[in-house]
Parts: sequence; structure tokens; C-alpha cells
Amino acid sequence: MINKPLQKWVLKRYYKLWAKFSSNSFNFKEAQALLGDREEILSIVLSELRRRGRLETSLDKKDALKRVYKLKSFDEYIDTTVKLMLKEIKA
Repeated sequence: MINKPLQKWVLKRYYKLWAKFSSNSFNFKEAQALLGDREEILSIVLSELRRRGRLETSLDKKDALKRVYKLKSFDEYIDTTVKLMLKEIKA
């Protein structure tokens, strides 16, 4: 599941998040302000990125009820996606 390509609508949001935060930490409100998505949609996006191994989460040091997010390397994402596509082509 980790190496499967992301759906286009999730990937589009990943690109926007990466352009703004790259590998820096951000919180839910910052992501929501950037993307303009409803909470429900953003929760799905972040969950999908996490499930696919593209997002790390940790607890906020100031408020344990909140999470802090950090995207994994854009280069790593492209590399694993291309490798998967090549593997599927060979199959």
C-alpha cells in the first residue's frame, strides 16, 4: 500500500503542501488555510498521505490533543512512484 501512486486529487494537495512547507512541520489549521478544504476532506487527505508513507505525524509538544505533520521528501515520493510504475510496466 505504501508504494502505490496517490490518487490525483490527493496528489494535487500533496504538491500544494510541499510547495509551501516542503519538509518543515505544519499543523491541521495551516494545511486547511492553504488548501481551503473542509475539515472532513483534509482529514481524508492527511490520512491517505500517512497511510501511503508520505506523511509523518507526531503529537504537538504544547497540546497533546493536536498533531504536527511533516511531509516526507518529494524526491523520495517521485523515486518510489517511478519505480512502481516501471515495475507495473514490466509485469
